[in-house]
Amino acid sequence: MRRVRSKLDDLLVELGSLKADFPEEQVRTLGSHAVLPLTRYLQSERHKTPQESRKRQQVARLLADMAEPWSIADLIELLGDGDKQVRFYAATALKRLTKETLGHEPTEWRDRDLSALKKAREEWRRWWAKNKDRYPDPEQIADWRLTK
Repeated sequence: MRRVRSKLDDLLVELGSLKADFPEEQVRTLGSHAVLPLTRYLQSERHKTPQESRKRQQVARLLADMAEPWSIADLIELLGDGDKQVRFYAATALKRLTKETLGHEPTEWRDRDLSALKKAREEWRRWWAKNKDRYPDPEQIADWRLTK
């Protein structure tokens, strides 16, 4: 099962990479269907290169507007991204989806050193552990889409 999940994630990364090359308006028309591939693209270690930096920031900006409540856990993990703009957009999406900042506005995730935000990221993880039952489960969303 783990191997299947890994292969699926690889496919989503590639799909996200392809979507990132399309004009923004076309990606936006895909709505929530684009969220998971774009998220997996941002999470992919092989795309965290200086050459991909601008593309990753554009994808993160799209996710700030398009992320769904079921992607909150992934957004929390993106708060630890090495690219300050990706962190900013992840925090922007979290604020939009949860109406929370936990005392750290999105601009802090861009303007402060990542090491200074380690505790803030842990706060988000604790918040998620306490509140995830209020949001759709990503596994259930995926299962629902596969059976449709």
